Amino acid sequence: FKERVLKIIKHKSKHAKEIKAVNCVYKKRNKLYGTNTDWYGFKKALCYQNKNIKYKKCNIGILGYGGAAKALVYCFKKTKYKKITIFVRKNPNNYKTKKNKNIYFEKIKSFNKKSKDINLLINTTATSSPKKLNINFNKLNKKCVVFDINYKKHNTPFIKEALNLNFRVNYGIYMLIFQAVPTFRHWFGFVPKVDKGLVDRCTKIK
Repeated sequence: FKERVLKIIKHKSKHAKEIKAVNCVYKKRNKLYGTNTDWYGFKKALCYQNKNIKYKKCNIGILGYGGAAKALVYCFKKTKYKKITIFVRKNPNNYKTKKNKNIYFEKIKSFNKKSKDINLLINTTATSSPKKLNINFNKLNKKCVVFDINYKKHNTPFIKEALNLNFRVNYGIYMLIFQAVPTFRHWFGFVPKVDKGLVDRCTKIK
């Protein structure tokens, strides 16, 4: 729906235009505006859960390429990454462009053969089930960080599988919290303070 909203909102921020997806709609001077705060929320969530992350050394694997995944790619383009591989269900050739430096598209069916060098795996699909995605975590680098961006306060099947195999995991609920900061500014005119107490209360994993 984030990509559909982009088409019907006349006034769009530069973030929304580049990402080609809108997740925040607000009214200003009786006009509707659209922006994207997912990229900001993801960046903050990633840094919060991985204090010493080094983007330059990141071989990133992204499952899915909807509006949320595009926001993640936009985020990484603002940093320096080593390589991004995006695994999709459709024909990978449909997505390839000259502008995407060191960004590669692969069929999701080929994940198990091409995942050994990934050290940051991010699930952006609505399916938080490795079995349904035919993902075998045993093929991953043992130091890989596994991030499921689904906004859940409990361990999704994706996270459970990663934990069972002793992978370090990141939770999508953090992304939800941090993307709300610029959203609150647009909606209510103030920037909420995100401190450890708030984060801990909102992210108590069940």
